[in-house]
Amino acid sequence: MAEYEIKNGVGIIPEGETEVKRDAFRGCADLKSVVIPQGVTRISYSAFEDCTSLESITIPDSVTRIDTCAFCGCTALTELNIPASVTILGSSIFANCTSLTNLIIPNSVTEMGGAIVGGCAALTSVTLSDNLTSIGNRTFCECKSLTSVKIPEGVTEIGDSAFEYCDSLTEIVLPETLVEISQRVFASCPALTHITLPEGVKSLGNHSFACCSNLKSITLSKGIRKIEPMTFLNCNALETIYVPAKRKEHYVKRLPMNLHSKIVELEPTKRAK
Repeated sequence: MAEYEIKNGVGIIPEGETEVKRDAFRGCADLKSVVIPQGVTRISYSAFEDCTSLESITIPDSVTRIDTCAFCGCTALTELNIPASVTILGSSIFANCTSLTNLIIPNSVTEMGGAIVGGCAALTSVTLSDNLTSIGNRTFCECKSLTSVKIPEGVTEIGDSAFEYCDSLTEIVLPETLVEISQRVFASCPALTHITLPEGVKSLGNHSFACCSNLKSITLSKGIRKIEPMTFLNCNALETIYVPAKRKEHYVKRLPMNLHSKIVELEPTKRAK
């Protein structure tokens, strides 16, 4: 069978292949574009990693799986259409794709690894699959141009450092299904001024909002059982911690003493905006 090759900047995938093999074009700095042929079902590990000149890639609707680091470090890639046939996305697929500005994860995707767009400094918008149940570790870490994200209903957990260092993040919509916010999830998000936690949240990990220097208020759900001591470390602008009616004592027992004076009970059925 023919080998992978590049002609005039175009990647050539051998006829009859059912997968783009591991490391197929890894580090090929002269690769500018590639059309993956129909019949390929898998783009394997690091297949296009560090292809720094890759600007265009066409993925057929026969592909069902894209593995870890498949496109990471493709610094010239500005957009990519993921077909609705894909059900599994590995970790760090688009990590450090510094020119990627927009990404849509189709609803066919049920499994998505962590750090999928970590370090994509130009990313301004992302649409997530409605069928996800978790957001992995470092998924959006260092996406410094990302301004808002809506996490779909069905997600129960947001992993470590998922939005850490998202400098422009001003709005995050969290699903009612959310149960756990892990450590450092929103750490060092200086544009975040208020956040409302859904009623089902039971746990806040250590440093989960640390160094959110402009966070002025947060609305907590009624049943959070665990708040780590450093959850709000260096949130120096924090003025108000809204809690449900008759839940002040519950939070006095769980929050550090220096935050007790900021606790404000809401009237029944009302949530702060």
